[in-house]
Formats: sequence, C-alpha cells, structure tokens
Amino acid sequence: INAEYMGETGFSFNRKQMAFQCFATRQYRKGEQVFLKYNDLGTWNLVKHYGFAVPDNVANNYPVPLPPPPPQQVSVATGSMFQIAKWRLFEEHNLLRDLFITEVGESTNLLASLRLRFMTETEFPRFRSALNGNSISNDNDFNVYQFLSRYCRKELQNFSKNKSGSGSSIPAESENDILVESIRAADESVLRRASVRVDRRYKILCQLIYVEKTTVRIVDDMQEGGPNQKHDERNVQWRWMDKILDISR
Repeated sequence: INAEYMGETGFSFNRKQMAFQCFATRQYRKGEQVFLKYNDLGTWNLVKHYGFAVPDNVANNYPVPLPPPPPQQVSVATGSMFQIAKWRLFEEHNLLRDLFITEVGESTNLLASLRLRFMTETEFPRFRSALNGNSISNDNDFNVYQFLSRYCRKELQNFSKNKSGSGSSIPAESENDILVESIRAADESVLRRASVRVDRRYKILCQLIYVEKTTVRIVDDMQEGGPNQKHDERNVQWRWMDKILDISR
C-alpha cells in the first residue's frame, strides 16, 4: 500500500490469525486508491526507515539540546536543599530526553526542563505542574520563552550562514547530499515557524508582566497617597489605561 501522511487507514495484529490486518477509517469509493500512514515520523526517520519524505511534514521537530544540570555537582555539603531537590527531579523523571520544538508547540520534557531551571524557591511547591508541562507563573514562562526565542534566533542565524544549526537532526554519518539538503530544509522550515510562534508568546508574556507590575505599582501609589491625594486617583487610572492600550497595539 502506498503511503500518504494523512492516509485514512490503520492496521493491527490479529493474534488469533497471526496476521496483520489493514482497515479503513472512512468510506472509500469503488476504485479509489487506499493509502496507509507510516506513523508520525519526521523527515530523517521517514527516509531512514522507508526511503521517502513528504512536504510540510507536521511531525518534523527541531532538537533543543540542554546542558545537564550541575552534577552531583550540587552536593549536600555545598548546595541548598532547594537546588538539590530541583536537580534530582531531572534524574528521577529523565527530563533530558526528547527535548525538541515543533511549529505547533514544545515537547513536554522541554517545557518541564526549562520551567524547572528557571523555577524560584517560592515556586517550587508547584513543581508537579512544571513536570506535566503546565505553566507555574508568568515570570517563569517569561524566562522560558525568552530562552527559546534567543535559541531560535541564534539557530536561524547559523542557517543563514549556509550551515546547519547546532540542534539540527542531520545525521553526522550521512554522505548523501540530497538527503542532507532535504533534512536541512525541513529543519529550517520547522525552526522558522516555531520562531514566529515563540516570539508571539514571548511578546504576550512581556505585556502581561508589564501590566502586572504596573498595576501593583499604581495600587501601592494610591495606598501611600492617602486621603489627600484622592483627587489624583482618576488621573492615575487613566494614565494606567493609556499604558495598557499602548502595549496592546
């Protein structure tokens, strides 16, 4: 059966008959060609295992290598209990595997690893949310997406200099120029689309944090002003709204 990335068929193994069975997941017209989807594989793995690639493969991803946390580097004698507990989470949950970004999102392990790295001691009680890939605070996410934004920008600069990025999925042992160019093009395409999405998220977080800090500062100013400055509150509120409208444009 020929392959198509959106092929609407499936297959399973029938233990009683000791045979693979192929089945359709939609109605086919008589004489219509049936296609099979060969798993959710990126360009390199499709070429490696099946000998072909598909355009705009949504399964393509771009690796984001992260250095391991300070080894056993953090000892009970020299490190804080917070740092020790945080680094142990990396080991216990094997977080340094499957670190990649796609045009539609980041891998759960990548988000968990970055959120743990930028986590403060006061945020540590929410570490389970971080492990599940969930946000723990706007400040934490600001650091995460600032890191990703800078990483994507740096990798794209490497591609613009006609060389692959440091996280490229191009196999080192490959000597096939056509294969290398195909994978390179797929990597760059994923990275460019991911970069646009990451930058958009980063800008939103900048706005949210600005509004949060501005709100706190204005409320503090109002409280410190006392009854003698009540006539200024309306002007302060309007200035605050103007700032929010400015950063939202």
